[in-house]
Amino acid sequence: VSRSALVPMTLAEKARILEQRVNERHRRFGLVAECTLNDAEHPTAHTVGDNDNDGLWTAYHVAAMSLCFGATQDPAAQASARESMHALYMLQDASGTPGLVARSVVTCEEGRTKSAQWRPSPDEKMYWKSDTSSDEIDGHYLAFYTYWQHIARNDQVERSRCVEQVREVTDYLLDHNYQLVDWTGQRTTWGFWNPENLNDDPEHYLESGLNSLQILSFLRVAHYITGDDKYLAHYKRLIVEHGYLSNVLLQKKLFPDTNNHSDDQLGFVAWYPILQLEQDPALRAALHAAVRRHYLVVEPERSSFYSFTYATIDPQHADIAKSVLPESVCL
Repeated sequence: VSRSALVPMTLAEKARILEQRVNERHRRFGLVAECTLNDAEHPTAHTVGDNDNDGLWTAYHVAAMSLCFGATQDPAAQASARESMHALYMLQDASGTPGLVARSVVTCEEGRTKSAQWRPSPDEKMYWKSDTSSDEIDGHYLAFYTYWQHIARNDQVERSRCVEQVREVTDYLLDHNYQLVDWTGQRTTWGFWNPENLNDDPEHYLESGLNSLQILSFLRVAHYITGDDKYLAHYKRLIVEHGYLSNVLLQKKLFPDTNNHSDDQLGFVAWYPILQLEQDPALRAALHAAVRRHYLVVEPERSSFYSFTYATIDPQHADIAKSVLPESVCL
């Protein structure tokens, strides 16, 4: 016999429950991952497997715990964010090619039974999954930004490591014409942010707005964390010479009746850093217009993340009240 009950609770109370469950059931190599109950009728044991989006889910957790620490100074949030961030560093290093990020990792024993998409790490201590997509890279930069802002920049060891990792991932994209090139020497299926694909190939019309936003956000984050002006030069080049700001103005391509909720989330993951970092009035006005267009579509979902991100640039019209009011959670 079971019973579902709607229990009113605040956003903070809900977050504490989710964080407890993450650490109890969803950790693997420090990554935040899916778990499967071994027996649904007796939920006392579970298995945590690998997933193509292990890096993305873990990056969201880094951001959440970094922001939690920034707001509360809770050392448990800091420790949890650090565990997840170091797991992302592991994914960034697993391939042995600086900047080529893995989707996930497994033990050698598991890896030997998997497809050719899985490759042994140079030290042969694990297998890493290739063909990483733009989704995962999007998450890594959100993690870079939030972890730097609230934790890493105030700790010399974490500061140095974060700068090094941001340089490696960003330089790898720049060295390959804004593309993520795999161990095969070919671009990964979805790892592209280059003008030839986004501006010149009609097949990638739907990606042109989101991916333009992503690469601009990546470069802004890289410049902010490293202080290296070459990233800002690439940022300006994509805007001035390749019209990426125009692409961003129409970043939200799908109408609500054919909505892609994953792309909505990926869009706001990229919006969050760039809205805080870009202070040029003209560029900021364009970004405001673009994110407002997107927010008007997703506002009815009452996502606290969407509302808080939009409030970065337009607090007057962001629906903060409905995002923080007590809500009912099914337990």
